[in-house]
Amino acid sequence: DAAARIAERLEAGKPVRSPRSTATHLFNGMRPMHHRTPGPVPEFLAAAQRGECVLEMIGDGVHLNPAIVLDMFETLGRDNVVLVTDAMAAAGMADGDYVLGSQPVTVADGVARLTEGGAIAGGTAHLIDVVRTTWQGEVDLVDAVYAASVQGAQILGDPSVGALRAGLWADVVVTDAELRPVTVLRRGEAVEHAA
Repeated sequence: DAAARIAERLEAGKPVRSPRSTATHLFNGMRPMHHRTPGPVPEFLAAAQRGECVLEMIGDGVHLNPAIVLDMFETLGRDNVVLVTDAMAAAGMADGDYVLGSQPVTVADGVARLTEGGAIAGGTAHLIDVVRTTWQGEVDLVDAVYAASVQGAQILGDPSVGALRAGLWADVVVTDAELRPVTVLRRGEAVEHAA
């Protein structure tokens, strides 16, 4: 079960970038929580509450409803969640046909689905889109930004990124009031893009 795997990993001292495990894509690809067969979700929630695990959420409005993302922030606090994208080759691209590994994918209305079967096949949102959707879902903006930046850097174990502080790399997305990108800085230099 999930609790045993978390404990095993922590006890084995397997190489980790962070002292805490992460649960990949909370709710997505997991057996749904049910009152008679709870599945892994409650175990991951409990591990996060104990500070043993950080829960990944694809807060793009497709993989997770913004209301469940808000519930997780309110239940667990920003220190126990990280916002991720599950981006695939179609991220930021037009609707059309793509490939994920060896499987054909069709993107329609910005949602990537396996051409055969229709299951969600990765994400098309950028991380700033996830932050915007999370914020529009009533999560505090500072908490959403933290979960997408500081938290990710901590999980990676990279102290040179993740915050705006002297001595850290100046990797910054400057946005307008609606969180639409205006300027991108990489290592302190503006990134040029084709118009």
